[in-house]
Amino acid sequence: MIWKKNRVFTALERPDDRLEEAVKSLNIFNAVKLNDYGRLIDSVTSAQINTVVANLLKKTPTLVAEGGLANRLPSYDQILNQLK
Repeated sequence: MIWKKNRVFTALERPDDRLEEAVKSLNIFNAVKLNDYGRLIDSVTSAQINTVVANLLKKTPTLVAEGGLANRLPSYDQILNQLK
C-alpha cells in the first residue's frame, strides 16, 4: 500500500492541487481530510477490494475507445465474453 500512498501524496505536491483536493474533501466529508488519506488508504482491506470487484463484475461494463488503433480492438461482445 505504500506505493498507493506515494501516488496520492505526489499528486498533492502543488499548492493548487492540495487546495482542489481540500475542497473535494470538504464537499464529500464535510471536513478537510487530507491528513487522513494515508490512514484511510491503510485501512482498506483485501476483502473490501474483493467485494467492490465482485460487484463491478456483476454489471455490464461500458467500453469507450478512441484513437487510431481503436478499430483494432476486439468487438464489444468478444470483450464481454473474455470477462466471463
